[in-house]
Amino acid sequence: MRKFLPSFMGLATLMWIIGGTFWYHRNYCDAVELQHSASTVAIKEGTQASNYTTPFFFPLASIKPVFVSESIPVLKKTTDYLNKNVSKSLVIKGLYSSKEKKLFPQTDLGLHRASAIKDVLTTLGANAETIETISELRNDLHFVNNQLTNGIEFQVIDNLYVSFQALNLYFPHKKFRFKESEELDDYFNRLSKFLIMNPQIRVKITAYDSDTEGGHFSKKRLFYVKSFLENQNFNLNKFHFERKKNTDSFDINNPIKNQRIEIRLA
Repeated sequence: MRKFLPSFMGLATLMWIIGGTFWYHRNYCDAVELQHSASTVAIKEGTQASNYTTPFFFPLASIKPVFVSESIPVLKKTTDYLNKNVSKSLVIKGLYSSKEKKLFPQTDLGLHRASAIKDVLTTLGANAETIETISELRNDLHFVNNQLTNGIEFQVIDNLYVSFQALNLYFPHKKFRFKESEELDDYFNRLSKFLIMNPQIRVKITAYDSDTEGGHFSKKRLFYVKSFLENQNFNLNKFHFERKKNTDSFDINNPIKNQRIEIRLA
């Protein structure tokens, strides 16, 4: 019996080393890997359009983020960045795997994950109008102990709504209604978002008529545009409305230029 004891002890020691190594890797190394992955800064000052690993993770097939100690400070910095850089927008891409899709085929986990992070950012003071949420199904996602460490990607892009675009609306002779179109709908949609993002800004709307229209149609055009904006739920207090005499805009070579509405910054 004693001659087998050294062999038994050696085998037991080997099993202890292997088992201990496995336990250490599972309970310590994986935790360190998860914490390291979750510690990456999401947004850096001056970022133009780059992706960053996010400082939180999602349990398998869950839409609720699990935060670590760095999560809220980093998301607060992200909020501050957006508020300081009004020419930028944030795209939050929620990711999910094929394995998760099999568990919940009717649910877009990625979009729900992105929306959950957007809710946190808006709670911290970010303007919801500057944040877009999208979703993507991916097969290269990394899980540690059924925890998804890269379930969100952030991308900073130029904000299409922050640059105000002036507009001239031209009218046929003695007409005061403009013809609506997809281009005009898009313009007023962008104008609405611009005013929401820049509440201190006011817009000037100036009506003109030509010298052959008798000076009455600028008033009708102004009233029509004002009614249009009101029907589109614009706050009229953000606009300054005025009429100008045709002598202020007379163009003998192109009379239609005198039959217009100008939309400019006040």
